[in-house]
Amino acid sequence: MEAEELFRQNALFHGESLHWMGAAAFRFYVMAFISYLKSEHAKDDPDAINGFAFNLEWWAKKPREVSPIAAELAEACRYVVEHYKKFGAKPEIYGDLRPQYEVLAVKFDALRINSRGKS
Repeated sequence: MEAEELFRQNALFHGESLHWMGAAAFRFYVMAFISYLKSEHAKDDPDAINGFAFNLEWWAKKPREVSPIAAELAEACRYVVEHYKKFGAKPEIYGDLRPQYEVLAVKFDALRINSRGKS
């Protein structure tokens, strides 16, 4: 996928774009970012998960826009927690991002459940 290739080239730079794009673009490109995170290319890329947490915090405040992909976002958060060592995030630089991702997973799970009840 071409979009995933952009994240492979520079996840920090292109990942910042997830914050500024419209909802439809976010829903498309975040899936490519998640694919990048799950790939071997994201090994030792702590900036990717640090920036992604920031973006997810922002998008979690927009339930209408993210509820269609809330399950995928929750699963991505759990992936980061379960594979945290892969990213090489040094605690003295990033702190421990796992609790933030655990909270985000719960938020996105709640959005998924709530949006299902409104259909």
